[in-house]
Amino acid sequence: MPFARRLGLFAFACLVSLAAALGAARANPMLLVDMDNLDVLYAQDAGQPWHPASLTKMMTAYVVFEEIAKGTVTLDTPVILSAKALKQAPSRSGLPVGSAMTLKDALYVMIVKSANDTAMAIAETVGGSEAGFVAKMNDVAARMGLTASHFTNPNGLHDPGQYMSARDWPCWRSISARVFRNICRCSAPKRCRWARRGWNRRTSY
Repeated sequence: MPFARRLGLFAFACLVSLAAALGAARANPMLLVDMDNLDVLYAQDAGQPWHPASLTKMMTAYVVFEEIAKGTVTLDTPVILSAKALKQAPSRSGLPVGSAMTLKDALYVMIVKSANDTAMAIAETVGGSEAGFVAKMNDVAARMGLTASHFTNPNGLHDPGQYMSARDWPCWRSISARVFRNICRCSAPKRCRWARRGWNRRTSY
């Protein structure tokens, strides 16, 4: 399955899981948006900051793709699992300290397995350190206008200082979809069709 398609399917699965979780707990923030015109169909505490969990990894991927576009890294850049990366709570890749893989493979592992150690290794590689990468995440959030979002780590492990609102997600989705579409066209222009078709036009956050 093409790389960009895996990324799109992961994002879609995350959003479906989040919508199901929010529907099961009525006190949690909810937002239903028609993506054709951005009309809000239903909202409940949509501006309330909420823990994004592994949806954080989508912002991590976005930052990586921005850096690829800048030329600071490539999909062939080596990613090495550090001792700090291996100390992250599960889910983990199962690889030992010092294991090396390409950035492309690391993105696969982070996206498909939701590996927290690999997300940390990517952050250390692309940002120079976890703090350097997190600064890039928060810079992206600020440029996107995500006013109720703040990141403290690249993998979504719980931290009271890491949050995102349901209202910020449509904004993130609208901007990031264009980035993922461009990546898709570069990596698999003939076979990857999910970006051209677009996502479900009525989306829950």
